[in-house]
This record gives sequence, C-alpha cells and structure tokens, in this order.
Amino acid sequence: MLHVLIAYADILDSSCENAAIERKNFAKSALCFFTQQRKKQSVNEQRLKQYRQPYKKEILFVRALAYVATAAFFAAAASDFASQASASALGNLGLVLILMRSYFLAGYIVSMAKNGDPQWQSAELEDVARRYPWTGRVANIGWMLLVAAVVLQLFFGYA
Repeated sequence: MLHVLIAYADILDSSCENAAIERKNFAKSALCFFTQQRKKQSVNEQRLKQYRQPYKKEILFVRALAYVATAAFFAAAASDFASQASASALGNLGLVLILMRSYFLAGYIVSMAKNGDPQWQSAELEDVARRYPWTGRVANIGWMLLVAAVVLQLFFGYA
C-alpha cells in the first residue's frame, strides 16, 4: 500500500505546486507533502553519509564505548539493587539512560570532536530527533534519577 502511495505521489509531484495553491484536494496536498518530506529525508541521509564516511571508525568506537559503559552501569545498578543500596542503584540507572542517548548521538559527538562543521552537527541532531525522538526524554529522566540519587545520598544518608 505504501509503495502505491509513493508511486502516486511521484506522479503527482509535478502538480504539487497547484495542490498547494488550491488546497481543495486534501489527499493530493497530503501526498505532495509526503513526497517533499521523503525527498528531504533522502537528501539529509545522503549528506549524513558523506559527512560520516571519513569518520566511520571513530563513530563505531564511540558507540562501542557507550554500549560497554551502559552495560557496566546496568550491571552496577543490578548489583546495587541486590545489595539494597537503592540510592546508588538509582544513580547508576540514571547513568544508563544518559549513556543510552549518547549511543545514538555518537555521530554528533564525533562531529564535535573532529570536524566542528556546524552543518554536520545540525544534521546529526536532526537525524537523531527524527529517528529516535524518545531519546531526549530518556536522557532527561536519567538526569532526574541521577540528581535524585545524589540528593538521597548527600542529604538523607541512603546508600
């Protein structure tokens, strides 16, 4: 079904300007919008591939590092829960969630460290926001858990 809509949208692509001006045919306008978004995404993906090509090893290294660190902090959280050190476990779970976002932001981290090209950085952030919109919320929850764990340990004496 999606392939039929894409093919139909490609046929209508030449008349998208008319559909946008008329706004009478909702289906035609929606298909034109879909076609334009699909073209924009493919251009962004091609541009990201060009930016990432010389730094593939670095991006893989950052992802592997984030993956291993996430696993280590998850194991530490499980150990803390087993030993009933709940505040420490909450802090480790917060770090797990923060590192989970950094796994998806590996391209952005490398672009900041290696190239510094603002277009590449914004393209990486847009790609993560488009593909994984939930990662921002997950990282915010991680920060809240980490702050709560620090407060519990410092002011209330929980382990």
